[in-house]
Amino acid sequence: MKGIIAQSGLQFSIDIVFKVKLESNEYRWFQRLFGNLVNYNNEVTEKGIIISFILNINEEISRMGRFKDVPSKTEVKRYMPLIMASDTYLKSDIEFIKNVNYYYIEKEQAKGRKLPKETVILYEKVKKSIEEADIKINNLVLSKHKKP
Repeated sequence: MKGIIAQSGLQFSIDIVFKVKLESNEYRWFQRLFGNLVNYNNEVTEKGIIISFILNINEEISRMGRFKDVPSKTEVKRYMPLIMASDTYLKSDIEFIKNVNYYYIEKEQAKGRKLPKETVILYEKVKKSIEEADIKINNLVLSKHKKP
């Protein structure tokens, strides 16, 4: 993974982390449908299972121009609408899950069939996690090659 080098010489990397909190029955449903199709991390907590999707957005952020210093989370949030319209996001696993669930729900409702409640819950939780995405700025190191 190639980082971004700021004008100050610091090298950094920016990820967006989407976390979805699921109960054990919802996780089994998720695992059965998407377990072998997407890359994710899972963490077992007292409140349930948290699955997380990490999306590196270095390429999109570097298109916004050179930063004088490492940008803050607030500064990166200003670019979120552009990032969410980029190919990197639109081809991500979290967007794939959201779209598959959405189209499945639409198809089943159009045919008048009863939906499994886990499908609707998973869709709502994924949609909520996209809205509440966490920005992670990491790898703050001084680059050996400072560019003018």
